[in-house]
Amino acid sequence: MSQLSKQDMSIATFRVVYDGPALAEHTMDVRDLSPALLAIAEALEEANRVLNGDRAQVRVQVHGSFKTGSFGIDLDVTQAFVAQALDFLANDRRVLGSLNLLALLGFVGATSTFTYKGVLSLLKWLRGRTVRKVEIDDERGVAKVITDEDAMEVEVATIELFRSYRIRESIERAIKVPLEREGVETVAFVHEEHVVEVVEKYERHAFTPPPDQKTQINEMEFTAPLQLVSVPLRDGYKWRVDDGNGPFTATVLDERFVQRIQKSEVAFSAGDILFARLRRRQFLDGAELRNENEIVEVLKHESAYKQIPLPIIRQDT
Repeated sequence: MSQLSKQDMSIATFRVVYDGPALAEHTMDVRDLSPALLAIAEALEEANRVLNGDRAQVRVQVHGSFKTGSFGIDLDVTQAFVAQALDFLANDRRVLGSLNLLALLGFVGATSTFTYKGVLSLLKWLRGRTVRKVEIDDERGVAKVITDEDAMEVEVATIELFRSYRIRESIERAIKVPLEREGVETVAFVHEEHVVEVVEKYERHAFTPPPDQKTQINEMEFTAPLQLVSVPLRDGYKWRVDDGNGPFTATVLDERFVQRIQKSEVAFSAGDILFARLRRRQFLDGAELRNENEIVEVLKHESAYKQIPLPIIRQDT
């Protein structure tokens, strides 16, 4: 991005402020601050990916500012555009600039393009309630979010961000997790010295994302050598094994082999090799690809105990 001209970039600045008795001396544990700032950056990067694809890149940098009685951080959002996507200021909805991304997330207020409140306001309004229906008005670019009790209108683009597991998990780490700490009472977002949104400690549970929904996308069964990393004889025979690409957990389903273990007919140690028939299921768990592994049948077991061969000759006595 350093080689780009200002015409190739969209730049916006906002401030996040963590406040409460624990922060009166302008200090905040780096173990709390670093994950929170990373989460804000990840939310912006994912919002850019969802709405702009590969036509723009976002980078978030700490600008540095400390306000009396709280811990405030100014953040610069620099967004680089490819050459054919520079007309973001002329109501070009194909590529959204950094200020509009911040507005849709709710980190800054309304812009000339987006006048409705963003994801943060929607989450505060929902308070964990179930969304019963979303009515889309494409002509107006507005979505009506309906619960059992009432409704709220937001931008259609806000709904796209609201539906992203990655964004919801990032917002949780940026807001809810710090508010779980004793002495942290509020998280506020400020733009041009105007407080845009304040989240109180009692509101933190509104920022808990829904449980991930696993969708199976693949299943395969194959024979492979597996090296035993650990063999805890509990938890339904869930073993840590390594196939040469790194350790993973596999559930042993081979009942005949399990019975031999229970009868002490088989002894194990770390490093032993199993030749096994492995079943691997792949799931899209929220936004992450995850594997679940099962050892269907153990075909062969080789001990890791090896001796160095030597030309030993035994003398007759």
